[in-house]
Amino acid sequence: MAPEVGLSISLIKCIRKIARTECRRWSSGRRSFGASQLGRPATRGEGMKLIYTPPFTSWTHRLSRMMVRPLVGGPVTPNHLTTARLVTGLLACGAFATGAATWTLWGGMLWIVSCLLDRADGELARLGGTSSPGGHLYDYYTDVAINGLLFVAIGIGLRENTLIGGWALVLGAVAGVTVAAASVLAELLEREGTGEGKAYAGVLGFDFEDVLYLFAPIAWLGWFPYVLIGAALGGPAFAILTAWRLRAALRGSQKSAPEGAGLHR
Repeated sequence: MAPEVGLSISLIKCIRKIARTECRRWSSGRRSFGASQLGRPATRGEGMKLIYTPPFTSWTHRLSRMMVRPLVGGPVTPNHLTTARLVTGLLACGAFATGAATWTLWGGMLWIVSCLLDRADGELARLGGTSSPGGHLYDYYTDVAINGLLFVAIGIGLRENTLIGGWALVLGAVAGVTVAAASVLAELLEREGTGEGKAYAGVLGFDFEDVLYLFAPIAWLGWFPYVLIGAALGGPAFAILTAWRLRAALRGSQKSAPEGAGLHR
């Protein structure tokens, strides 16, 4: 059997196993929730808990966890996977920057691999008990750089596009810088504590950042011009929203600090 066929079969088996486990868990959770709420309507917050994705439990986390489990205790470390994520991400951005159809096809494939590696490094660290502040920072700075560079590369690749033409470079730069800034602000917000573990919670088994996987099919379908325009508008708005939430969180921390200090005296 060819290695590619064997890998495809393994991935399919992993996805089927995850789906069966998740369906059983969801069905059990729905029955227990319904029994506990018998006699009164569910509140909006309780309803959201049914679809909220807790940290490290998304579909991509589960798939990556099963893929890296054989690597636990071996010579491959989480930092190796982060480096592979960095390299594949840079290669994907380089392919997108050419603007050529063939390279865009390869760029989409490399981008999916890069996104999976972004999940895999953290899962390997948690499974192997090798999480560290240095590893987290390496992963974090890699993500910020690659995700921001993605939009710059898309803008370069669209420099001769008939729809946006010369504006492509400007739109790419605006989207790249503001998306990177929003990522930094989101990290600071998570450190302040959002009550959910993530600055922006996922739903239905997906994380907020799982939207990045869609850039591969978007590239293949030729939708980059429309996505770049949307990112150039949405990136600044998202950065401003995150900055506003961070400011509110910092104010809340400052107000609660004197009260906490009084309780300890």
